[in-house]
Amino acid sequence: MRSEGIVLRVIAGLVFRPYMTEEETPLPPAHGSHARPYRFRHGAARPSVAWSGAMSAPSRTSAAASSSVTDAPRFGVGLAAALAIVCIWSGFIVVARFGVTNTLTIYDVAALRFGFAGLLMLPFAFLWWPKQLSVWQCLFLASGPGVPYALLAFQGMTAAPVSHAGAVMNGSLPVFAVLVGLLWLRDIPTGWKIAGVVLIAAGSAVMGFSGDGGGAAQASLWIGYGFMLAASLLLTVYMVATRHWGLKPREMLAVVPVLNGVLFVPLWFLLPSRLGEAPWAEILLQMLYQGLGPSLIAVPLFVVALRNLGATGTAALMAAVPAVAALAAVPALGEVPTPWEWLGIAVVTAGILLTVKPAKG
Repeated sequence: MRSEGIVLRVIAGLVFRPYMTEEETPLPPAHGSHARPYRFRHGAARPSVAWSGAMSAPSRTSAAASSSVTDAPRFGVGLAAALAIVCIWSGFIVVARFGVTNTLTIYDVAALRFGFAGLLMLPFAFLWWPKQLSVWQCLFLASGPGVPYALLAFQGMTAAPVSHAGAVMNGSLPVFAVLVGLLWLRDIPTGWKIAGVVLIAAGSAVMGFSGDGGGAAQASLWIGYGFMLAASLLLTVYMVATRHWGLKPREMLAVVPVLNGVLFVPLWFLLPSRLGEAPWAEILLQMLYQGLGPSLIAVPLFVVALRNLGATGTAALMAAVPAVAALAAVPALGEVPTPWEWLGIAVVTAGILLTVKPAKG
């Protein structure tokens, strides 16, 4: 019962923290309530908690002592989760590019992905549903890595190769993280972050003008970039909101796959489809990898990485996706990046590292 009490208190603090002002602190249990103040072993009282710099000096000391014990293992867990996301997302870009450039339409790939994942998670939706969130919050979170993100990304991949998709979608994540942090959380970017944004923009421009095609081909490429940037913005807002609202991994598993599957699959029957023409190997590849990888395994991994590394730290490690995806595309799709494209990827990656460089002190 003590462990359950701790979990409930932590969840409550994470969920309601965004709605508290700097002067507000959690209220003590009401008189007659069954909730009891938790005490650590050996009789040590639980340190008091206050938000956004309102912590007292003794509380700061207690928090620092607690943080020194948990930071190292928590960082390791977050790092492992983020690296696993890098592997899954690199494969997602290659597999999705393969699907949308062969028989299946982008709507077929999305239906296979979210229909399969939603069906697997449907029995757990009622038990794991985040009842503390409103309907619009759930829809907002579901759209981040959900159908809107997938359709925008798939549409962009029909016009741009894997090397571009990895660099544009993941290379822009820290840029959008800076903008979302500034507008939503009032987090003013440092000089390093601004320099990184400039490098990322320059690297994207190098990749955009590196193609041999011109005119319509080049215009189509930039249209694809626009779809990819929109997908990246959705994913960035999702990452910030997931950490800001303090969601648990199983809650996100109930929201993202189930809502997307329930809402999109009925619409898919009205959209263009070539599912009947596709070979079974292609269908199973999209259903199993897309449904199990990005839609199920990556969702709780995102929560773990965001909880332990933050949005900028997770975005920094996502910078490895372009290189991994481009290397994987060479044997899988026969797409070999040109020297200019490699230069663009290198510049974008350098910009990402500057963008997420922590401020000293």
